This record gives sequence, C-alpha cells and structure tokens, in this order.
Amino acid sequence: MKYLITENRMELMIKDYILKNYDVLDVEYTTSKSYLASGPNEKGETNVTVKVINVYIENFKHLKRRSDMKDIKSSIWNVLNGLFGIDLGKYGCEWELKVYQVKREEI
Repeated sequence: MKYLITENRMELMIKDYILKNYDVLDVEYTTSKSYLASGPNEKGETNVTVKVINVYIENFKHLKRRSDMKDIKSSIWNVLNGLFGIDLGKYGCEWELKVYQVKREEI
C-alpha cells in the first residue's frame, strides 16, 4: 500500500520525530539554491532548490563533547535515510542536514 504525503506534512513528521527522540532544542527549515557543477541530476536539473534541515543541539554548559554531537548528527542522518527515505548522500539531493550547537559564549 502506498501513501501520498505532502512536503509540508513530511517536514512536520521529521521535526516531531527529531524533537521527541533526540536531545535537541529546535529544528527549523530553510532553503538554498545549489548549482550541480558535475552535471545534471537524475531529473536532468543542474539547479536545485535544497530544503535544509537545521538542528540545534543545546550545549550551554559544555557538557556535550564534539564526538557526542557528531554521534547525534550521524544518528539523525541514518534516520532520515532509513525511516524517511531521504538519501542525503545522493548526488543532487534536494535535502540537506546541518547541525549546530547552541552554547554560551561571552561577547
């Protein structure tokens, strides 16, 4: 059986899943334009609008090491590939994952 899921619904499902299953502050979406310099993707496009999934990890007290945050990113990457069917490693993919740490820093 196949289901049709709108892009907006997919974004909400991804955000809800990440917020419920990982120690993160927020998930937001942005878009960017990408030029495919190595030729067109499988759809024949050389310019792609990329949906960027921005994940913010709280690290105010510097309790998480860099390796901990990389593990979170890797786990989210694997979930996006496996559970949601987004192949982030594919050439010309219309999705991207960016992970940031939110830390306290004196100005």
